[in-house]
Amino acid sequence: MNNMDFAMFTWQDIKKYLVQKDIILLVTGSYEQHGPLLPLTTDTVIAQYIAGEVGRLAAILVAPPVSFGLSELHMAFPGTISLTETVYKRLIKELVISLYSHGFNKYVIVNGHGGNTGCLASVAVELAAELKIKRPKIFEWWQIAQVQDMIAKHFSCFELHASGPEASVYFAIEGIQGKLPTDLCSSYLMPMEQVTRLTPEGLREISPSGILGSSPDKYSVRIGKKILRMAIDACLGELEDF
Repeated sequence: MNNMDFAMFTWQDIKKYLVQKDIILLVTGSYEQHGPLLPLTTDTVIAQYIAGEVGRLAAILVAPPVSFGLSELHMAFPGTISLTETVYKRLIKELVISLYSHGFNKYVIVNGHGGNTGCLASVAVELAAELKIKRPKIFEWWQIAQVQDMIAKHFSCFELHASGPEASVYFAIEGIQGKLPTDLCSSYLMPMEQVTRLTPEGLREISPSGILGSSPDKYSVRIGKKILRMAIDACLGELEDF
């Protein structure tokens, strides 16, 4: 268990922590379809693992995850739960405002879902202006140049959702339980500029499996572990000048 897990601290523990530090890691992901191999919580699991390791190594508190995000594109797949941008933005803001009232002034948001990116960028700007704090940093593992190079080398240049790289990272964290339904896997590659024009029904139509990228049955736990190491190191680097 992550020994910097905010949820497991007492209020006295938090008070002692704030004497020394005013930084906290926030975690956010999604609750959405991830094809036939990966669970609905994949984005949150990955973000929480990275944040947990960074918190452990840097002795920084990790807040409870915001497990729901902006997942409208995946609503044609049963099980997906999506928030509106207004609600999601308000949720992140309320979380930070609560923490700020106790003395936290620096925030690194470890985000596991690409659909949240734009909204989080907007929230960070607003929070910095409203609370007069440093703009919260947003960290996303797939944006790291080294990770992108590794994905392009071992998979393809189009890896967007529930495909080989994401499966590699997830199984590197959680392990593999039982026989995977690889017979249900498929791949779907498309020009990146077309992705922004997709609708929920359109995604389900062009990719019935919910996968955008290479088939997840091409996963590699070895590569997943390397990606996680890169992500953790990169996130630790983000803390050095913050």
